[in-house]
Amino acid sequence: MHVQADMEQPTVQARWEQYRDTLGSELSSAEAVSFCIPGWEPVGRDQGFRWLKASIYEGFHVSHKVDWADTAATVTFSIWED
Repeated sequence: MHVQADMEQPTVQARWEQYRDTLGSELSSAEAVSFCIPGWEPVGRDQGFRWLKASIYEGFHVSHKVDWADTAATVTFSIWED
């Protein structure tokens, strides 16, 4: 079986926009959001999304999980390199 090597990978901007939109949609009903970034004290929504964008643009892989307490969400990120 031959796999074509010319299949286009999404651009960094496209990866960022897709992640931002997906996470934003996941958090749309949250009245309060905090982000737990590895090695940081918890931060708010704006700083959390800035960190996410910078990490994606720097070439890191990022994943997250969301824990809910009523209408408050806590996003915990994981980050790694290839």
